Amino acid sequence: MLLSFAVRILALGEMAVAQLSESTPAGTLRIGMSEDVASSLLPFALGRLRRLCPGLHIELSIESDHILARRWQESAFDMVLGLTAGFSEDPLTSWEIDLHWVCGIDYPWDRR
Repeated sequence: MLLSFAVRILALGEMAVAQLSESTPAGTLRIGMSEDVASSLLPFALGRLRRLCPGLHIELSIESDHILARRWQESAFDMVLGLTAGFSEDPLTSWEIDLHWVCGIDYPWDRR
């Protein structure tokens, strides 16, 4: 009896994978993004997303993290990519990015 259930479960799993891989997302996706993330990841990600999901319309807002957090609470976004300091909820996924400070070549740099 258990084998019969297992066979049906595996068959349903294969059907789900087949149906999900046939469809491409369409509609509107509202994304909020911090400037830090947008400047490093945005061009590559949007190009790839456009090729993979041509029917998907992106509404992108690039804001400071505290504005993103407030607008997230107002349900203005489907997804937010930014620093987690301003959010009360735990992030679904997190990663580290390198931070680089940049200034003019003639700027008097102070190590303090």
